Amino acid sequence: MVTFKEEKWNGLGVGNLLVSANGTVHASPPYLPIRAFGRFDGYKISNPCDGLICLYTFTRIINLVNPATTSRRRLPDPRPDGGVSHPILIGIGRENSACPRYKLVWFFESYDKGMCNTTRCMVFALDSNTWRNVDPPHDCRVHYDHPLIHLEGVMYCFAHSRWDLKLLAFDLHTETSQSFSITPDIGVSYFDKLIMRLLNHRLCIFKSFVDKDDLVLKIWGLDMNKRSWEVMYSIDLSCLPPEFKESRISPIETIHNYVIISN
Repeated sequence: MVTFKEEKWNGLGVGNLLVSANGTVHASPPYLPIRAFGRFDGYKISNPCDGLICLYTFTRIINLVNPATTSRRRLPDPRPDGGVSHPILIGIGRENSACPRYKLVWFFESYDKGMCNTTRCMVFALDSNTWRNVDPPHDCRVHYDHPLIHLEGVMYCFAHSRWDLKLLAFDLHTETSQSFSITPDIGVSYFDKLIMRLLNHRLCIFKSFVDKDDLVLKIWGLDMNKRSWEVMYSIDLSCLPPEFKESRISPIETIHNYVIISN
C-alpha cells in the first residue's frame, strides 16, 4: 500500500505501508518529499500498473513513482510551448502481457485557438522519453473524474457522447481508440453513480449506491469480443449492516467465489 501526505514545505510525501497476513502494519521510512508539488496544485494519482504509479497536476508536473524501489522519475512537459490543457487525465499501462514496454496516455481538453473545447490525446513511451500526438476519440468526450484503468494492453475510461454514456478503450499497441455503449440495464444516467473496477481479471462496472427499491447489486462485465455486457455477479444487499446501505459501496476484489465489498 502506498501512502501520501503533504509536507510542511508544500511538498508531497510518499511512503510504503505493508500489511501482513496477520494484520501487522509495517511503515517504511518515507521518501524525500516531491518538492515540485505545491499544496494548491491539485495533484492526481493514476491507477497502478505493475506497481508503477503516476502523480501529476493540471500544470503538467508529471512524476513516475516506483514504490518498491523508492525511485522517482520526472517526465518532460508534454506541451513545453505552453497552451491551456485542463482538465486532464493520465494513466500508465503496458502494451501487452509479454511486452515490458510501458506507455502513458494523456487525455486533455484543449482551449488553443482553432481547437476550443475539444478532447485531445498524447502518448508517452518510457523507452524513448518522448510525447507524441495521436488521434483522439471521434465519437465521444472523455470523463475526467474517474481514473484510467489498464487491462491487457488497453486503457479504459468513461466517456460520453451526445446521447449516452460510453466506455472508451485505448489500445496501447495500435494507439487507436474505440467506444462501447454502457448497458442501459445498469439503471443510471450519470457517471457519478458509476464505478469501474477490475474483478477476476475482467473490466466491470456497477452502481456506487444502494438502491432502496432494488437491493440486488449487479456487477456487469465487458465482453470485448461481443462488444456487450453481461452480469457477472448478483449480490443481495439486504443482509448487509445498515451503515452499508446509507453510503457508497464498492466491490474491490474477488477471492475465489467471494466478492469483497467496501464502503
